[in-house]
Parts: sequence; C-alpha cells; structure tokens
Amino acid sequence: MAEIQGFPGEEEKMNYGIFLKLCLILALPVQTQEGSHPPNASDPSTRILEEGAVGEDRGSYINGVICYGKRDFENALHHLDQSIQEYPEAKDAFLLRGMCHLHRHEPLKARFDFDHYVDGEKEKTESLNVIGKLFYSFGQYEHAEDYFREAVRLDVSFAAAYSNLGSILIEKNALDEAGNCLTRAVELDPELAEALVNLGILHFMLEEFSPAEKAFLAAAELNEEKGIWDPIVYANLGDLYFVLRKPEPCIGAYTLALKLNPELTDIRTRLGIVLCLGGDQDLGKEQLETAVAAGGEPPAAHTQLAAIHLLEGRLDEAIAEYKRAIHLSRERDGVPIEALAKIYMTLGCFRQALWLYRKAYDLGARSPELLAGLSRLSELCGFESDAIMFYRLLEETDGSESIRLYETAKRCAESGIEGIQDPERAITITSRFARNTGFGHPGILDVLASAFAKSGDYEQAVETQKLAIRALPDGSPVLSLLNGRLEEYTVRCK
Repeated sequence: MAEIQGFPGEEEKMNYGIFLKLCLILALPVQTQEGSHPPNASDPSTRILEEGAVGEDRGSYINGVICYGKRDFENALHHLDQSIQEYPEAKDAFLLRGMCHLHRHEPLKARFDFDHYVDGEKEKTESLNVIGKLFYSFGQYEHAEDYFREAVRLDVSFAAAYSNLGSILIEKNALDEAGNCLTRAVELDPELAEALVNLGILHFMLEEFSPAEKAFLAAAELNEEKGIWDPIVYANLGDLYFVLRKPEPCIGAYTLALKLNPELTDIRTRLGIVLCLGGDQDLGKEQLETAVAAGGEPPAAHTQLAAIHLLEGRLDEAIAEYKRAIHLSRERDGVPIEALAKIYMTLGCFRQALWLYRKAYDLGARSPELLAGLSRLSELCGFESDAIMFYRLLEETDGSESIRLYETAKRCAESGIEGIQDPERAITITSRFARNTGFGHPGILDVLASAFAKSGDYEQAVETQKLAIRALPDGSPVLSLLNGRLEEYTVRCK
C-alpha cells in the first residue's frame, strides 16, 4: 500500500496546532517541538485542558472529549452538539464531532464538520492535508482525495499533499496521474522520503524495478540521515527483492523491517515463505508460526505452513491449515483453495475437489492447471458438458504455452469423452516435450505412456512408463501410482 505522510516531527513546516489537537483528541503520541511527548497520554480531557484548548466553562465539550476517549461516540455527539449550540465559534468541537462521525461511518456528516473547522483555520492547506489523512486512515479514499486535491489547488508548492494525493491515486490504479503527482512532490522537496517511497511503489507496480529500487534506497538513506527508521521502506525493498529473486537482500530487508516493528505479521509471513523457498524450512516454519501466534493469523502463513506439512507427510495438518487459510481469507484467496482441491483430488474426493476448484474459478483463477482440473473433475463427476467447456477454455487460455500444452496433452490422453480424447495429439505434444527434456521428466513421460496406451500401443506404453519410473527422484510419493500403471500396461501388452 502506498504511504500517506505521517504525523509530523519538528523538521516539517506545517500548522503544528492542528496536529497537536488531533493527537490529543486521538490519544496519539506525537513528538512536540521540544522533543518530548504530551503528558498524561491516557487522559485526553486533561491534556486538552492543560494545552488551553477549552475554557473552564465549556463542560459540554469536556464531556464530549471524555466520551470520545471511552469510544462512546453516541454520547460524545450528544455533548458536542450541545457545546456547538453554546459556543458555535469554537472550532475544536466541530473537529471532534467530525471524528465521531468518521468512527460511526458517516463520512458526509464528518465532511460537514471538518469543512466548518477548516474554514476557520489560518493555515487552510495544512488543515486540508490533515483532514485528508484522517479520511485515508478510515479507508475513505474518495473523500481523502478531495481534500488532498483542494490542498494542492490552493498551494501548488505543497509537496506533502502532492505525495498524499499520489498515494491515493495509486490505490485507485490511476497510475499516470499518480506518477505526475509524485514526481512533482519530489521536485518540490527532494528530501521528502514518503514521496520517494510512493514513487518506488509506483515503479514497482509498473515493473520498473531499477528505478523502484533506487527510490526505496534513497528514501531509506534520507530517513537514516535524520535518525528515522521506517519499517515500510524496508518492507517494500523486501517485496522488490522477492520479485527479483534476490533472497539474501530480501531476507535482510524483511528482517530489518521486523526489527523495527515486530508486529508486521504480513512481513513476517513473507519472510517465512522466502526462507522456506530458500531451503531453510525450520527457520521459515518458525517465522510462520510466530506470525500465526501473533494474533493476526495472515492466511498466507497458514497456506505456507500447510505446504510444509505436506512435505513432511502430515496430511491431516496440511488440510487443517488450508481450511484455516480459506476461512481467514473469507474464501477470497484462490491459492489455498486450489491447493486443498489438489489434495482432495489425490484422495479421490472428487466432488469436494470440484466444488473448491469452481470456487477458485469464480474468484477469477484461470490457470491451465485449474482449467484442466475442472475439466477432469467434471468428467469424473459425470458433468460431460462442463468437462468439454473447461477443456475449450484450457485450449484458449493465456499464460505459459508449455504448461497449457502439457495440461492439454494430459486431458487428451486421459479423457474418455469424445471431443476431448485425442491420443495422437497427446503423443505429438508430449513426444516433443520428452525430447526437449532429454526424456528425464517423469510427468511428461507418464502422460506420453498414457497416450500410447489410449492409442492401443501398449508395448510403447510399457517402455515409456519404465522411463518415467526411472526418472522419479528417490522416495517419490507417486512411485506406487506409476508402478500400478506399468502393471496395467504390461498385462494389456500380453
């Protein structure tokens, strides 16, 4: 996610008063201009009185602050309405009432109050930027965009607002305009690290990896010079190195991000996955289990733990982890759904596997493996027309041509449905693949043997199946399956 410029330190030029008020209201720690934290962070009403935000006679406002601090927004609104009636010129009540409306998911009412507050501010553009960030923090991106746009309209030199607007536009996938805003932000303030981070994210999304790395590293260097260590910068660097398949810097970046903020469970999950892919199963599993135990339970952690359980031969644990991942993602992540479907297919639970594959398909998955699996399972469950439909989609799908052809050959070799069954085509495709791999790929050889058998050439099927078995690694779990097919072809050959 793109980064909205955060609450200020002393080096930033802005209306400090509004930030202090917001931090008092929100009970957020903020560094003051003397470098200390406001006193009594747990008691917003005490702090507001100490800062002189309210007078002694504004009891309704004080009660509103107290209720807000207790997250009793309904009573807070009651007191704030009364305060505004008594002191309509006191803008801070409008600010707090707007925050109540944000918590109650009433953005239009919040806008009314925030606009009333902003109209009375001397540093209007700073206030607009702050309000935009508030809407952003509540996921109200359209409203946040309006405030950022108004801020840069009033002040075309406002670098932070351009950066914040750029981050919103990244969220909306309006990448061209986002690029213009972020470039403008960096031109106005070359030392604005947040703008460089957002610019790096934009380059990353556009697969412009070299300028993305340059932007992230520049942001990290700027922050370090100021004594700021931002975990988001290193998390983004880790994601970049993951895509570039650079495991060592990827692990280093993720590790530093977690050192700065151990609660980034998504980053810990990714670190665990990278470690597992790099062969360090034990340390990777430890990171994944830590991510799960942290309480966030990221679905990807459960998915990777399931994969580890499969490698360890712990099928029941793998199924349980996949189910947990599916539940946590609210059935919107196709990866654990497809993985669990493959397990059910292997176990012969074809209807459960078909149901899961259909769910992944409904989520938008269109890989050759998925379409081939849907075709095969539909045939096994007696849905012939569906089997043909998914086979046609398989032939037309985008993606890796070699995988598509391989899955097509498998369907041609194994299917008994007219319109799909085509052993000669399967032999043509897999023979070429077998030659290209030096006859060393057991899966391709197994499909080729099946195609020979389907065409009636059992002698060739036997010889090809023997090659497939010899190509298997030691201890392969599919050895018994391939041996069973060899026995079948041998019997038919006699």
